[in-house]
Amino acid sequence: MSAKLPVGPTINEAFQFGLNRWITAVRFGWLPVVVISILFVAFFATAFKTEAFLALESGGAEPQGLKDIVRAPLPVFFAGTAVLYVVTVLLISGVIASLFRLVALGEERPGLFHLRVDGPAMRVFLAYLILGVLSFVVMGLAMCIGGLLAGQSPAQGLQAIGHLFAFAMNAQPGQQPPANMLESLSVALKPVMLGGLIGAVPLIYLNVKLTPFPAGSAAENRLLLFGAFRMTFGHFWSIFGVYVLFFLAAVIMGIIFQLVGAIVSLIAEFGAAQGGALAFVGAILALAVSVAALWFQFFMMAVQYAIPAIVYRRLKIGA
Repeated sequence: MSAKLPVGPTINEAFQFGLNRWITAVRFGWLPVVVISILFVAFFATAFKTEAFLALESGGAEPQGLKDIVRAPLPVFFAGTAVLYVVTVLLISGVIASLFRLVALGEERPGLFHLRVDGPAMRVFLAYLILGVLSFVVMGLAMCIGGLLAGQSPAQGLQAIGHLFAFAMNAQPGQQPPANMLESLSVALKPVMLGGLIGAVPLIYLNVKLTPFPAGSAAENRLLLFGAFRMTFGHFWSIFGVYVLFFLAAVIMGIIFQLVGAIVSLIAEFGAAQGGALAFVGAILALAVSVAALWFQFFMMAVQYAIPAIVYRRLKIGA
């Protein structure tokens, strides 16, 4: 067990992993993404009435409810949606499990085709499900406290948001919401905002303390819920510092990437407008921006999932 989690070397190793192994993230993830895309297309084609959307585009009657645009009974539709969600998260959990085990255990998985739904994938799926439930409980309690302090129910805020969303869906172009709707929304959101402020600290504490939970569950043949709490004892501020540095680096890199991408895109548009050889150069630059954006996403994904695995490994074996 390590005596101290080094913040600098931890974040440096995570970015080095992202820089050197982003292709591995692509290898692990491309097939699950293709499978998920096929499942979504198949579900959309079979569950929804495409003729209703076509009629709407041609100026037909607007659907009055969900039942007007889905083929199956609503309970069957919602059950199918839930199954699709679970399958999607499970396949993504397999990708994350492979990244966790690579960083934490050095487990290499060669080859181009990876579709993992084994024990580590299931444990990662369950770990994130447990984290989601715990976060929901924490925020739910915080919302209740916020409602007590504000003297009203948080449900009123959610209802007001629903009314505004319904107005936005049915409003004509340029139509503004009524003043009384915005006023009631601002009043109703008080317990929600208070709850968010109250729940922020315990939510951060919970997620920092459970940082090794998903990665450790992938590496070991068990769910490491309570083990993660014990493992991170005395390391809260170090782990918190790692995530603060990651957040700051991600924001700065994102801003620089967006600025450079915008400049290159402007040059590409200028070249395309000139025609001839400059149009060809513009097309190459536009393609380069798209490829760079895709690379940046895979790079950041590799860094993001390397961090909890590195924290787990360093706290578990001190290396």
